[in-house]
Amino acid sequence: MGRFVITIPPISIARELWRFGEPALSEQAAVLTTSQAPDDILRSYQLHTNAYLIKPAGFDRFIDAIRKVDEFFLALIRRPA
Repeated sequence: MGRFVITIPPISIARELWRFGEPALSEQAAVLTTSQAPDDILRSYQLHTNAYLIKPAGFDRFIDAIRKVDEFFLALIRRPA
């Protein structure tokens, strides 16, 4: 499976991403946040995040984005077992 971290600033993305320990290489880790700060994006990828997603405005756009993430992580990509 994987982790899907949802943050709203000023919550620390790094703290939330690693709150339960470093994920295994076979685990996906994605961040969904309202932060567009370059430092947050860089730090997330330094912590081995597979995807950094900025939450779209509006409920319909949000639901569409979640469906695309679901399709990408659960249907399209293949990771080591």
